[in-house]
Amino acid sequence: MDLIGSFLWGREIRSMMSDSLAHSMEWVKDNAETEDAVVLSWWDYGYYYEPDSEHPALWDGGTGTASRLNIVGRILSTDDPKLCYSLIKMISTSGNKPVNMFTDKLGKAEGFDALFKVVVMDKDNSIKALTDEYGFGGSEAAELEALLHPSDPMEVYLAMYETMTEQLGVFEYYGNWNYDGDNTVPVKTVHTSLPDGSADMSSTDTKVQEFFEKRQKEILWRLYISGDIIKKSEVSDSEDDEAYADEPAFEKVFEEDDGCVGFMIWKLSW
Repeated sequence: MDLIGSFLWGREIRSMMSDSLAHSMEWVKDNAETEDAVVLSWWDYGYYYEPDSEHPALWDGGTGTASRLNIVGRILSTDDPKLCYSLIKMISTSGNKPVNMFTDKLGKAEGFDALFKVVVMDKDNSIKALTDEYGFGGSEAAELEALLHPSDPMEVYLAMYETMTEQLGVFEYYGNWNYDGDNTVPVKTVHTSLPDGSADMSSTDTKVQEFFEKRQKEILWRLYISGDIIKKSEVSDSEDDEAYADEPAFEKVFEEDDGCVGFMIWKLSW
């Protein structure tokens, strides 16, 4: 199954409109600090986010490229908060250009592997990797590094909602897409519930324990389900300011459950 075909399959997992969605975007409209603030989420509510928040959605039903599937899928399903944070900063400010620079030069498989490695590096190490390991020329490497690590990132609001917990396998599927081999459509791992369909987190079954141990480290689980605080110390290399390191990298600014769908909004703190 190719990427476009699997995207059509993924569309069959549907969300629903709710008051909490509208109220979350009204909050963004009333509280965003800059005119060019953006909303990041999975694609399915994109057309609702834009008019209600009066700010662009980074992805809606009309802008679903293969690279956006890969990037947003990895953002939502990774267990590496630094990778999540760095990809959000990159994609919200630089768009697809850095992704295209990698894949045009290295091909899809190696290009995405290189992107995910370099985007979490500091400036000096990323320039070195781009030139020495991946063959980018000096000026091209400097341009790409600036796109990967923008100095003036956009104001970003990350939207997550209850029904996303039923799609984590979908996010993993796209976020870990294998351009060199087969991609098996997830079945039981579509859901964050247990592989047998139950939800007994206290089970002593080894497979169940392994399932939840993996899930609880993923960004969607940490932010939406457990309400974990991801500090800047987890996403930044800076150790100069202890107070800075203790600040949240994701600040929850809105939460509402109208009995239909629960919505949460996090503001990214740069």
